[in-house]
Amino acid sequence: MIRTIGVWVLAALSVLLCGGSVLAADARSAGPADTTEMLLIEKALDDPAEISLTRVTLGDALQNLSSAIGVNFEADEMAVGKLPYGHLTPLEAVEFQGVSWREALTELLRPLALRFQVGRDRIYILGTKELVRQPRRLNLSELNALVRLQNSVLNDKEDKLLKQLRTVTGLKFGLVINGQRQEKAKESYTEDILNKTYQKATSVLDAYCRRLGGHLVWYVRAEPANSNGRTAISQPGARIDIIVVPAMELVRLKLDRRIDIEYRNQPVQTILQDLARHGQVNITFEPGCYQGRSGRNSVGQGPTA
Repeated sequence: MIRTIGVWVLAALSVLLCGGSVLAADARSAGPADTTEMLLIEKALDDPAEISLTRVTLGDALQNLSSAIGVNFEADEMAVGKLPYGHLTPLEAVEFQGVSWREALTELLRPLALRFQVGRDRIYILGTKELVRQPRRLNLSELNALVRLQNSVLNDKEDKLLKQLRTVTGLKFGLVINGQRQEKAKESYTEDILNKTYQKATSVLDAYCRRLGGHLVWYVRAEPANSNGRTAISQPGARIDIIVVPAMELVRLKLDRRIDIEYRNQPVQTILQDLARHGQVNITFEPGCYQGRSGRNSVGQGPTA
């Protein structure tokens, strides 16, 4: 018997056995270290790069790099799924000479908020923590804004956080905390945070969330400028909001979307873990959660989730 599940992920995971907790997901592990294969990949990455590509997608670029370096790439689908068009997200002209493949790959992935990690026999393409945190697929405006935040540096010359963010990124950022639009960040907090000469904008925002308390996190959201919901990043006055919410609210945003999945004779634990993967969160089970339960408990076979 096959049972098809078409549910909101939140509803499915809100009934975790024995109160298993749902945690925000981190990037996947790339496997054990210090193997001969890994060292060969590290060596290949330090070789000089020479590649020129025009009008390519992320998928095309990775395929060309794999052939040029002689190493397989494996992209984390959950991270790539946050990009505007997934593997089809376009890249600007790719041309590298006089640098290593390591530097070339870093620069290639930077505009997409991606990173790489050497695995046992391949290179994994992963999302940065800021990309993974986003509750849904980004549009081009939001991706551009996120990347600008990742690559902008704040200083101690200006203690007005929003003003400095707007200056260094060239974007009209807004700030929304727990659903309430803020005209400015709390200066008593930002004065303490912006007391170092140079800090990444993303690190400053992380620190500001910590100062606000309540386990808050931030993500970016573009304000739609027209009827189709799209906002051009170059549009004068276009606003990108920095949204600050409790961490568990962000988890709910990730989970509260409809999916259609079919499971065939799968253990309940496997089903819940797969649902968590689709929701881009981690799931843990308390000790003893499955004590006395048969591994045969599955959808289509015995008790179901």
